[in-house]
Amino acid sequence: MEDLINEQIFEQIFEKWEIIPCTNGVGEWELSYEDEPTGNTFDTRQEANQFIELEVREEFERSAQ
Repeated sequence: MEDLINEQIFEQIFEKWEIIPCTNGVGEWELSYEDEPTGNTFDTRQEANQFIELEVREEFERSAQ
């Protein structure tokens, strides 16, 4: 049961993030967190996804403390 709860929490955190087209010309993609641009820009979606994965793990770990 605890694994299911942890999975739901992890998913809720992940859903806060979105990869959007970059509008400032610095990269191809940028991130939005809770519908607010973060200013983090990336050349590839893969780089953006890797960043999100790290951030989600960190937020999940902080929430578990």
